[in-house]
Amino acid sequence: MNVQQVHEVELVEDNECNDSDDSEGTGPLINKTVPYKDATSRLDSKIVRTGLTIFNVAIFIGTVFLCFNIFMQRKSPLTSGILNTTSSITSGQNPHPLDPLTAGEIGVAVSVLNTYTSNQTPALSGGLYSLVTILEPTKASVLQWNTSVSINRKALVVYLTKPFGTTHTYEATVSITDQQVIDFKNITSTIKGQAPITSTETQDLLNVLKQNPAWTNAIALRGYGTQTPLTSFSELSCFPRGSSKTNNTDRLVWVECYHSSSNVWLTPVEGLSALVDICNNKVIQVIDDGVSPSRTVRSINRNRPVFSEVLSYQPGGPSFTISGHFVQWDGWKFHLKQDFKAGLVLSLVTFFDRNVMYQAYLSELITQHTDPYLGKMHREGLEIAEFGLGTFMVDVGSSCPSHAHKMTVEFATSNGGTRSVVGGACIFETYNGLLILRAKYSIRSFDYTFDIEFERGGSINYKVAVDGTGVIFTTHDREQFIVSANTSLYQSDHFFTFYLDIDVESDHNNAFMVKRREEVSKNGGTVFSKSGQYIHDTGAAKRNIDPSIIEFWAFVKVGAFNTATGNNVCYELQPGPHRHPFVTAGRTEYAGHHIWVTEFNDNKKFPAGSYANQGHGDGLVEWAKTPSNIYKSDIVAWYTMGVTNYPRQEDYPYVKKMVSEFKIVPYNFFEDNVSVNTYNK
Repeated sequence: MNVQQVHEVELVEDNECNDSDDSEGTGPLINKTVPYKDATSRLDSKIVRTGLTIFNVAIFIGTVFLCFNIFMQRKSPLTSGILNTTSSITSGQNPHPLDPLTAGEIGVAVSVLNTYTSNQTPALSGGLYSLVTILEPTKASVLQWNTSVSINRKALVVYLTKPFGTTHTYEATVSITDQQVIDFKNITSTIKGQAPITSTETQDLLNVLKQNPAWTNAIALRGYGTQTPLTSFSELSCFPRGSSKTNNTDRLVWVECYHSSSNVWLTPVEGLSALVDICNNKVIQVIDDGVSPSRTVRSINRNRPVFSEVLSYQPGGPSFTISGHFVQWDGWKFHLKQDFKAGLVLSLVTFFDRNVMYQAYLSELITQHTDPYLGKMHREGLEIAEFGLGTFMVDVGSSCPSHAHKMTVEFATSNGGTRSVVGGACIFETYNGLLILRAKYSIRSFDYTFDIEFERGGSINYKVAVDGTGVIFTTHDREQFIVSANTSLYQSDHFFTFYLDIDVESDHNNAFMVKRREEVSKNGGTVFSKSGQYIHDTGAAKRNIDPSIIEFWAFVKVGAFNTATGNNVCYELQPGPHRHPFVTAGRTEYAGHHIWVTEFNDNKKFPAGSYANQGHGDGLVEWAKTPSNIYKSDIVAWYTMGVTNYPRQEDYPYVKKMVSEFKIVPYNFFEDNVSVNTYNK
């Protein structure tokens, strides 16, 4: 975000939002449907009667639209503006400790580390950068910081080398301020897994496969590798997915190939996959389930009507302001950034200057695709641990309205350069009074759209929408999820674990579980009874949500009571629809529980551990084996939600959108409904 682009606008009151007048400029947001065929009807009738030529009419229309565009550019400067999330450091200003690295800072970190490694014995230069990100100071340091204090900006760098056919993983701490390496250590033997997979390691997978006789024989049986142009190797596209095989030195990926087409996900090379050692570029294992019968991709041609264009804009400009990485809207203020591993990260969230949350982000995304007939896993992935969301980030594009404020996001690449995603996220307001943050990630055949919605009443809503092309396979002589002739889809699970450091007023809270049951009263009527309990240790703070009762979790400020009623001051976590993943074992065992509560730890930020790629023996399950006190402590909630696609014919060729959500809602936090401006008897 660019701190030089700060927009001060007047907040719009509720009565303006609800104004029923249809004239322009009455509300903060106007949606207008513009049928193209009505353009000439807007000409003044007197002009038409003078007998203007068609040429003059065209000039007049062009002038009107030119003036309109100039007006919109003047009135709504954010409509076409691009926010650069990596350019918040300006001359004379101290950056916030949580601000992401700028492109320049990434360059400094890489340059300093390149110089350092080239001077080592033996030389370690020429390695890959699995991760280059800001090293956040401790929570205590961040909370004590103020704008007059300059900080030593540090980068955390995960660096990979491959001597003697094995991967060595190093963690480096590089001072951007002093331009020197503070710490550089080989962590290969101490971590319980691998660093995220880089694009450089997987860019030549097809050539690696072609060197393996078992794979070339199997692919030849499917008609590839011959001289026929339609079945040459050039018609193949191969993609990696993570491996659950635990290993600290051998970096492994599963590789599957597809026949190149307008949508490669509809044309997989079926029954053939290979386990590849991307450290030594060699095939470890080939799995050939046999050649499947031929399958034809069915075409669909319908003459559906094209809707008129819908435009949305704010004549008065946006109602939010942006300064550096801080966003302010209505009573809300928060720090926003895009992180390479976790995507959108919210920090230091306050509402009317009262603390709500220290930090929140998506800490893991589990994908599972299963064979519904055999009841076995076809593939499984921990996308954040194995690749990082930044690998899959795409331009939000048309998924954001035309009046949205877009951000440009920059990340480090594996060769030490930077990758820029224009439109990597967007911010916009809706006509019904919401502020929405949106980001989009394309992970193989599925797209994931993440929304964070802020309400004027103090609630935060998290939503994830999943759609795309299902995982296709040919139907054999058994009942399957048949979606087209001889074509089936695998059942797919998509689960999301959120890290929620909810700090109600302070960093010392209690976790309180509330249950409401329907019961029969003494007089035979139906009543709801409420019961609750404080959770005292991490061993008891792993729970599954019971669909037979109304259940939520409250995070209670220790020793604080509402001044109007004496009730405890809380924020509650309201779960949405909930399911379980198909498999909850090994790295995904933690997902067998919908919610965990643990004591805050600056070094415990991901539910399967910091290095869960090919990982083992780390994360929530392991941490909970040593129970710790979480009563009247700084606590963190880990909430897992998700969607399961049971394929139907309407999911061909594209799976319909599936949505999962939850809310963080004030509970006795205010004396009344703060979204109401006035109320009189």
